Amino acid sequence: MADAINTLIDNANRDEALKQWFEALDYLTAHANKLQDFWKQFYEEKYGDHFVNSIGNWFKAMGDNPQFGEDWAHLTRVLLFNSTGRFKFKPNLWNDIRKVILPTLIDQVG
Repeated sequence: MADAINTLIDNANRDEALKQWFEALDYLTAHANKLQDFWKQFYEEKYGDHFVNSIGNWFKAMGDNPQFGEDWAHLTRVLLFNSTGRFKFKPNLWNDIRKVILPTLIDQVG
């Protein structure tokens, strides 16, 4: 295993593009760790209770409104399955969710 690692290091030293890829990977890893630290700070120190309460209230509201639960189940079926019940990825529907529905929902809720 050490030979494989040494070969990879040697290749990265000789190939500038590979070296840059590893540098970018290191940068992304450091950035992801920093984001995780920020999340922990906000969740654990500031907004954890609010977050948990909001999620709990959302699920309670779903339970209090049976029609919402049925609509959610229908949306899930439409997004994930074809007419025969087999899984099918539907990129056009997902794009509508991402580009139209989510921004509108965020505007209305937050």
